[in-house]
Amino acid sequence: MLLWGSRDTTVPPTDAERYAAVLSQARVNHRIGTIDGGDHDFAPAAARAAMTEVVAAFVRECLIV
Repeated sequence: MLLWGSRDTTVPPTDAERYAAVLSQARVNHRIGTIDGGDHDFAPAAARAAMTEVVAAFVRECLIV
């Protein structure tokens, strides 16, 4: 799971595309997501809650056999 906050000024969201390309080549299941209003640490609290929901959904999806 590659997640970025839309207000992240520490790591540019364009890095996600590079990471995703490497994961694709390695045939690793992955997804890119952007959390609206979140910074690098997914603050404020609403962004952190949204990030938690996105990660939990991804993990549940990956664990379904």
